[in-house]
Amino acid sequence: MPIFLSVEAALFILEQQISRYGGLHGVRDPSLLASAIGQAQQTYFYTGEIYQAAAP
Repeated sequence: MPIFLSVEAALFILEQQISRYGGLHGVRDPSLLASAIGQAQQTYFYTGEIYQAAAP
């Protein structure tokens, strides 16, 4: 079973990247980030195929 990023982990990575390369801090809509992360998880749990979960 794959391990998916949590919203907290994605935000941590975002802050690291912004600190390193610059840009605006934060996200415009945290619920959209949670939805995008959840979409991959839902696709995997429905199909059982990691390749389907990774496809947009």
